[in-house]
Amino acid sequence: MICDAFKHACRELDADLKVRRVLLKLFDDHVLDDIRAVYKAVNALLVRNSILPRSATALRETRRPVRRLRRRPHQRLQVRPWRT
Repeated sequence: MICDAFKHACRELDADLKVRRVLLKLFDDHVLDDIRAVYKAVNALLVRNSILPRSATALRETRRPVRRLRRRPHQRLQVRPWRT
């Protein structure tokens, strides 16, 4: 939302490309770094309250294991033709 507002404001500016690039660089350096910090803090809060898992590993561990079909070595897989 913030990035969209910035993009819209830049389009409204009557400035050349170099000025827009400088503004974008400043926006990236200052605003986006702060936004990343806010997201990091919010994610930590969600983890502390057990809303988000602690890590990607924890997420993978909570998923159900994939069931694999077992077949005997002498069994052949039956393939049915496509119906048209």
